[in-house]
Formats: sequence, C-alpha cells, structure tokens
Amino acid sequence: MLPQFSDLAFEIKLMLASALGFSAILADISGDYKGWEDLSMKVVLLIAVVFIGKLYLQQGIDHKKEMAETWAEHKKEMAETWAEHKKDVEAREEKMNDALRGNREDMAVLIGLTKEQTDHYKSVTRKLIEDRIGKPNLP
Repeated sequence: MLPQFSDLAFEIKLMLASALGFSAILADISGDYKGWEDLSMKVVLLIAVVFIGKLYLQQGIDHKKEMAETWAEHKKEMAETWAEHKKDVEAREEKMNDALRGNREDMAVLIGLTKEQTDHYKSVTRKLIEDRIGKPNLP
C-alpha cells in the first residue's frame, strides 16, 4: 500500500494544499476581519499558493530530468540500431560485390566460348562454301 501512496504523493500534496487554500479563501470571504485573523488567513492562502507553485515547478523539473534520461536512452538505442544496420548493409554489399565479380568472370568465360564457337562456325561455313561452290574469285 505504501508504494501506491508514493506514486500518488504529488497528487496528495496538491490536494491538501488546495484544500487549505480553499478553506483560507472561504474564511477570507465569510468575514470582515481587520485584525490578526484577517492577516493569518491571507498568509495561509499565500503559503498554500506558493506551495502549489513549488510543487508544479518541482514536477516540471522532474519531468525534464525524466525526458533527458529518456532522450539519452533513445539516442543510445538509435546508435546501436544504426551500428547493426550499417554492419548488415556492409555484409550485403560485400555479397553483392562478390556476386558481381563472379558474374564478370563468368561473362568473360562465356564471351571467350562464344568467340571460339563463332570462329569455328565461320571456318566450317567457309570450308563448306569452298567445297561446294569452289573458291570465290573476289577481288
């Protein structure tokens, strides 16, 4: 039960200060005191307002600290994610470069074989033409 109260500490303090300030306002409105009672009620009201303001400021400072910590954690996570992504991209790029190198080598072999085959067909065609038609008399 104590952790529940510690989670609600700000709200409980604010509620008590507001109740005290409200009671001071009611007391100030209800009578026309000119003595120490009038002064004491206004002092209690002023203290309640200052206390509420202090609580709000403290909550804002705590919120800023929490946001700064959250932002630092977020930046750390983003740096880790970026490092993993960069490593993955570099590995994929290396695989792609290996594939391109292999493709270039295979294409060179294919070009060589195609040239060899073309030369073979040219020679066979020339031989057939020479055998069937005879040697052409071209200038």
